[in-house]
Amino acid sequence: PGDPDYSRCGCPNNPPARRRCPAQDDLWLTDQLPIRPSKEAVKRFIRRLEPRYDQVGFVSYSTRASRQGQGGYSELQCIRQEGRPCYEAVPPYTTPISFTRVLNAVEETQAGGNTNIADGMRRGLEILSTLPPHFGRPGAAHVMILMTDGVANRVDGLPSDCYAEDNWPYNTGNTTVDRAKDCVIYYADQAATSGVIIYTIGLGAAADVQLLRAVADRTGGAYFTANTPEQLDQIFDDILDRIFLRLVK
Repeated sequence: PGDPDYSRCGCPNNPPARRRCPAQDDLWLTDQLPIRPSKEAVKRFIRRLEPRYDQVGFVSYSTRASRQGQGGYSELQCIRQEGRPCYEAVPPYTTPISFTRVLNAVEETQAGGNTNIADGMRRGLEILSTLPPHFGRPGAAHVMILMTDGVANRVDGLPSDCYAEDNWPYNTGNTTVDRAKDCVIYYADQAATSGVIIYTIGLGAAADVQLLRAVADRTGGAYFTANTPEQLDQIFDDILDRIFLRLVK
């Protein structure tokens, strides 16, 4: 999500200025915010999945995470959708449908607000749940891909349990930011306990590399940095390869 307190160089300013960034930050120059190239890369990744074998959902987040009935949100789709086999409703009723609903949720995502990473993680874990009203499959590999272009700075809607302890040891002196980072680690630990692997992607220079790397390490995933749209495609290829290797081992 776009953070209004930072320009595309990751420099604090208010209001955001159009600034010339270093060449390695090309991702931030291709659009008013990095949301457009990010969305297109995510959609290309989703189209590479196979509806007959894979499920995918989507949660966007800013000040809070998106929810059912809002734009930028989709429960797991395909194989089983809303508890039913995922086939076209036309004869012969055996053709798996595409991930259209998820692709629409990606397209509906808008930049803005703040960066409530933990709430996005919480909603993502809910979507992956095998318990009703969610549609995760028992025995399937449960994987979350977490993307951000900023620093965790909100705890709106989160239970106080997630920041009751100093889960993240590196305090900034800003209570809200420190709590936000505590909550990110809290939900990373929840993911690890549930067997959910999290791959993290930092978009541009303003992403919190240290925190994202910690999330990936705690869950058995990996951290990636994307400074250009082309790198995002390469990263998604790498993640697909890693998921496949886990499945065949």
